[in-house]
Amino acid sequence: MYPDFQVVVTTHMDRGHLHNHFAICAIAKDGHKLRDDFYGREGLQRLREVSDRISMEYGCYQVKDAPLIGLGGRPKYIDQLITTSQKKILRTKVDELKSIATDLDELVEMLSNEGYIWNQRGGDSMGFIVLGGQKAVRLASLGEDYAVEDLKRFFKLKRKRYITEEDLAQFSVQSLNEITQNGGQAMEQIIESIQYSQKALEPDVEVPVYFRKRARAYSRLQMLDEDLSLLDKYNVQSFETLDTTIQTLEKRLQNKRVQYQQKKQDLTAHQDQLELLKIYLGKYNVAHTYYEMKALSKDLEKIEDVEAFENARQQLGEIDLETARTLYTDHYQKTVELNQMVADLSYDQYELKQLYDIKQGALDRNEEFISSISISQNRIVPSMSSDRFYFVRIPYTDEYLYVPKSTVCWNHKDRGRIYLVDDQMQTLFDANGNQTRQLTSEQIKILSDQKKAQIDLNYRKDSTVDSSKLVFTVNHSLFDPDGETNTMVCIRIPNTAGLKFVEISKSNLIWIKEGVTAQVVLDRQQKVAVFDKYSDTQRIQKADTLSKYFEQRKKEFKELF
Repeated sequence: MYPDFQVVVTTHMDRGHLHNHFAICAIAKDGHKLRDDFYGREGLQRLREVSDRISMEYGCYQVKDAPLIGLGGRPKYIDQLITTSQKKILRTKVDELKSIATDLDELVEMLSNEGYIWNQRGGDSMGFIVLGGQKAVRLASLGEDYAVEDLKRFFKLKRKRYITEEDLAQFSVQSLNEITQNGGQAMEQIIESIQYSQKALEPDVEVPVYFRKRARAYSRLQMLDEDLSLLDKYNVQSFETLDTTIQTLEKRLQNKRVQYQQKKQDLTAHQDQLELLKIYLGKYNVAHTYYEMKALSKDLEKIEDVEAFENARQQLGEIDLETARTLYTDHYQKTVELNQMVADLSYDQYELKQLYDIKQGALDRNEEFISSISISQNRIVPSMSSDRFYFVRIPYTDEYLYVPKSTVCWNHKDRGRIYLVDDQMQTLFDANGNQTRQLTSEQIKILSDQKKAQIDLNYRKDSTVDSSKLVFTVNHSLFDPDGETNTMVCIRIPNTAGLKFVEISKSNLIWIKEGVTAQVVLDRQQKVAVFDKYSDTQRIQKADTLSKYFEQRKKEFKELF
């Protein structure tokens, strides 16, 4: 603590409690004077903190209710110390939450949720009342980097900071199995979304919505990594080993709880002895000072503290000071061990809950934190695209936008995902390249999703509301070219392994994607010709009878899983 000051440390070992005295030369070797700022780098309070830490390391007793170091009981000085302590508490909490919050508003909200009372002021007057305090402590009084403008600048720099490849490289899945597959895929998608969306960031444009989403995505990434690390820790490779691990951990927890209760009962049984030891050690100095003075003055009356000491010593069996210290240290050590058991139990319980969450499908859920739109190659208009930009039709709409090629991630199946910066303004165009309107990326995502939902709804209405219709989808591979005429087509009935065909009118055929996919729409009571191509037999029957082939296939599919 004081490398440039001369210090003498003496330890009192002939008293009821071991304690240190520090004698510090107030002038350093380089000539500067020792600062008496209490909590600062050279503050007196740190002497106690260092001494307490050493005491803890060696199992010695720590004084919990000692008077504050300082200038006696002067009220003004004590008030100053209380204020300093509140500043330290608030500064520690602000430092903790700064690493989590994404802007000043979120920091204020998080502090309020923690119980700190905001004084509803802005600028340099912004402050919080610490738990148990009476007056608000201004943020600006916490130090150089805690004024409102400093905090705003901190969050601005934090938001501008790219999540680097090194940051993302720590999240990797070495091997995938039936348990880790979903979690690993979710991690890969989040990493991909961060990498590609950051390429669209502009240096001087504020995008707080995106930064919040990216922060949540990164947080989710860390949670998934913890889950996968836990599975790796217990070498979980399958659902069977997951169940076995959960059962093993439950048994271990049960055994630890039994051991904890036994140790707690043993400690409780010696609680009376502990209280006597506290009195013995606490009153020892007073009693022996009284005995020394009594030897000089026979008329000295015995005070209450001395009687308490003598009563405790008698009940403890007239033990000496060293024995009392040993007994107290033993009790303290058992308390430390009990606390350690509580910590172990708590952590095992936490891991068990994680494993249960994984078992119930927690890893299967992958919330899309950074907005994206899925596209295929045929959504791109090559003639309108450039070296840097794709001209893309927004899925489920008739509108287009230019997308930087660097923000699109393609997979091996010619499907891509456009990653968006939510608050970024985008210009929309019609098919001829004429501007139509401007929307944010987030609004474009919502527009596409809403259009898809409307199409899905209309499809469900078409296929379920009108129960008199039989609707099924076919692709071009099911058509028999030899059976086609000007008005009729011959289609293999899906799920019949090439055995049965149906002849229908072209008016009952609706192309979804010309020449590729079509829907067949029939009245259930309509008569159709069904024939077996191999046996050359034909029957005229109601279209409703075709549905049995689809129901049989659904049943087979369910049985597979």
